[in-house]
Amino acid sequence: MNKMGSKRRKPSKLKALKRKIESKVLAVFINNPNDVYTYTQVASILQEQDNQIKLIIAESLNDLVSGRQLKEMELGQFQLGEKPTKLRIGTIDISKRGVGFFMSDDLKDDIRIDPKDLNHALKGDVVEVKLRSFNGKTRGKVVKIIERAKTTFTGRIDISSKYAFLISDDASLYVDIYIPLHKTKGANNGDKVAVSIEDWPIEARSPFGKVIEVLGKPGEHKAEINSLLFEFNLSHNFPEEVLEASKRISSKITPEDLSYRRDMRDVTTFTIDPHDAKDFDDAISIQKKDDTTWEIGIHIADVAHYVQEGTILDDEAVKRATSVYLVNKVVPMLPEALSNKLCSLRPNEDKLCFSVIFDIDENGEVKDYWIGRTAIHSDKRFSYEDAQKVLDDGSGELHNELITLDTIAKKLREKRFKVGGFEFHSSEIRFEFNEEGEPIGIKEKTLQDTNRLIEDFMLLANKYVAIYVNKIKPIPPFIYRIHDKPDPEKLTTLMRFVGHLGIKFNPDPDLAYTELNKLLTSIKDKPEEAMIQQMAIRTMSKAEYSTDNIGHYGLGFEFYSHFTSPIRRYPDVIAHRLLWKYLNNNKKGVHISEIERLAKHSSKMERKAVEAERASIKYMQAYYIKKYIGEEFDGVVSGVTKWGMYVTMDDNKCEGLVSIKDMGGDTYVFSEEKVAIIGLKKKRSFKLGDTVRVKVIASDTSAREIDLSMVQ
Repeated sequence: MNKMGSKRRKPSKLKALKRKIESKVLAVFINNPNDVYTYTQVASILQEQDNQIKLIIAESLNDLVSGRQLKEMELGQFQLGEKPTKLRIGTIDISKRGVGFFMSDDLKDDIRIDPKDLNHALKGDVVEVKLRSFNGKTRGKVVKIIERAKTTFTGRIDISSKYAFLISDDASLYVDIYIPLHKTKGANNGDKVAVSIEDWPIEARSPFGKVIEVLGKPGEHKAEINSLLFEFNLSHNFPEEVLEASKRISSKITPEDLSYRRDMRDVTTFTIDPHDAKDFDDAISIQKKDDTTWEIGIHIADVAHYVQEGTILDDEAVKRATSVYLVNKVVPMLPEALSNKLCSLRPNEDKLCFSVIFDIDENGEVKDYWIGRTAIHSDKRFSYEDAQKVLDDGSGELHNELITLDTIAKKLREKRFKVGGFEFHSSEIRFEFNEEGEPIGIKEKTLQDTNRLIEDFMLLANKYVAIYVNKIKPIPPFIYRIHDKPDPEKLTTLMRFVGHLGIKFNPDPDLAYTELNKLLTSIKDKPEEAMIQQMAIRTMSKAEYSTDNIGHYGLGFEFYSHFTSPIRRYPDVIAHRLLWKYLNNNKKGVHISEIERLAKHSSKMERKAVEAERASIKYMQAYYIKKYIGEEFDGVVSGVTKWGMYVTMDDNKCEGLVSIKDMGGDTYVFSEEKVAIIGLKKKRSFKLGDTVRVKVIASDTSAREIDLSMVQ
């Protein structure tokens, strides 16, 4: 356990605030070195509305000019000054061993930061780093923490007679948090608690914190679920004023609302969603236009009509940026009054939408399209399973409409794969729960034609709204969903990996699409399909939001945005607002820097949501498998590392770790080149996709880890 450092000297709150604001102001200019900003623009980018903070921003600008970090171009207009070549601003990742890795947009590779040079930086923090050369290698040293990614941690509290410490569940927190006894909030020794860091004096080894909630005993189901919510700073509850604002919005559709909308309430319309869905973002309408053409409408909840820009509802939506779908709980972006009721396209109710209407033939050829606001009336709410049964039986309610849509969707999919899209067959799992919310079963989800049908038409709508914006001259600012080309080095790694299996693959980046599709086709339905597909996915860049349209490589689209899920994604709300402006020839008040800021924030929050969703799956698997400790299962190697191999068990789809040091019968080592674990004497190897038999030996729900051993 870390001991408390020397007696802390706490700076005044005002001075600390000024330093923090000045760092944020400087970061704005460093991240946008060629842009010129006024005081009001900086305040807007930082989302600061408090008058005292605005005054500090103005003072910071003058101080930074005095220090030559900024220069004043004209009266009240500022730009980055001469930037020190060895200083960079970016984010930091930290390994379980307490080693830092600094990441920045203007650096090709991550920079290692030794533990002694972290200067109290924690995982995800925005930091300023000084670079230096050491024995021919570049190393970094944190010189300033600009913004904490996280200040709340969960774990077990260890209480002594004089003080307490938090032993965190987060392996990247390389120190324990010191807690004065009067700030333990009545916690008992060993309790699971949530702790907020209040201060970390420069001379102290450990940060100072206080218990903000006692969660229960480690391992208890409710305590661990609440711990996960605190860990990722997720709040299922909305501030009271936000809830009140959502309840004040009228559900009545007025003649004025209809005056600028296309009325489609008489056209056959329905939704297809998961059986347990409560928020329905999208609906599809269909009617025959002539002998060869169908009119197909993609109707999306008009969230922007109800959530007005700059309101308290909008501020909360920006802050959350996305709904988070944990295994048995949804943390929504919008209050229930909006997400599940007012905006949700529920059956047998008139609803306001933003729509893309296509004239399209049965070969998937788009003859014409229209974008605008509409009013609809959903005639039917299908689950994926219900709609699939209609397709399979060839009869049932709306069967002609579903069969037509399925036929066209398959043509759209075929065309997409021909011009550049990939199809990865990823498997997902579904948990079954008892009345207490505990997992009692795990099954693999089956992807059906109706899932793909909805996906294909949503992709079409997302594609065409981006195409529409790019036909406006000059092209106005917009928010895109982008996906860059694969990393050439990762393509080379993939070539080496499949080469060991006797499969040829050309890693030339210019041929990557053709070669990857050839590879995926050649392994379809073969034992090694899942293994190679997983490796191929790792070569891909991560999709993100941006105002810089570079296209979407994975889909093969030159133009692509997110338009179809505004109930659960804030970028879709932005797209709706911008589209409405441009449809009305209005470009006033559109600032590309503000859109880019929101795009970056949304990408960041999306990554956090994905991490939280994965953590909830890992927890539920660890909880479920506890009753099977000591039992044996067949499984497939799903990951190999220098510390062991991960195995996904066939019967329950749970993944656990076989530690390399516990693999008996030989001395095993990890081969990075072959992506395999190999025995030095007997040369037996384990690689992705291999079938093995394992025994469950332990399950730690707090760490969300399952330990396995090999059955020889």
